[in-house]
Amino acid sequence: MTSQDKVSIKHAIPLFEGIDKFDEFQINRMCLVTGVTAGETILKRNDETTDVFLIIDGTVSVRDYSIDGKEVSYSEISTGGIFGEFAAIDGRPRSASIEAKTDATIASMSAKDFRKLIASDGAFGLRLAEHLVSKARGLSQRVFEYGALSVRQRLHAEILRLCDTEAANGEVCTISPAPSHYELATRIATHREAVTKELNRLVSQGIARLERRSITITDLPRLRRAVSGDDLA
Repeated sequence: MTSQDKVSIKHAIPLFEGIDKFDEFQINRMCLVTGVTAGETILKRNDETTDVFLIIDGTVSVRDYSIDGKEVSYSEISTGGIFGEFAAIDGRPRSASIEAKTDATIASMSAKDFRKLIASDGAFGLRLAEHLVSKARGLSQRVFEYGALSVRQRLHAEILRLCDTEAANGEVCTISPAPSHYELATRIATHREAVTKELNRLVSQGIARLERRSITITDLPRLRRAVSGDDLA
């Protein structure tokens, strides 16, 4: 999929639904749709570009690297999501690098057109504000976890985040495909061996089951208690 003629960007991106003053054809004309391959770098931290990117299909990773090459993963954004909106709004350099986790189809929109959409529709502006607040809350939670929780608790918290919202309200959750142990380590600021050790511990406790590319949590309430401070025996 590489042509605006084959997709309605307005309908593909939930944040854009309900924009009244621009129809799907006008929004399509504002965008350039391209394909990227898994592993491809889409944006680099400190880039001075300001386009917004809309994920028509696929998943990207938001990450960064220290001077000595240590990888830190912030989040993943999948089909229907957007990235690059910070630079489009404040005009400052990119705050993180974006890499394609899977093959993906992505539309780019100039900051000028994105700001035109915001100015044209108060309801869209409110939804965007809610979207940005949600991102800020997520980052605040991670900062808290890095400062207040042990590596073990941070892993438990990350697993709970990966669980589907509906499943997470119950007893059991299956994460599939699950991140590798290395990927989990980059998300919680630790090393792969610590993740492997704790996942094996959860298995021995009867709380997790590991299969190829999947993690099943069989006792979500107990895992939640562990994050809140009631450590597992």
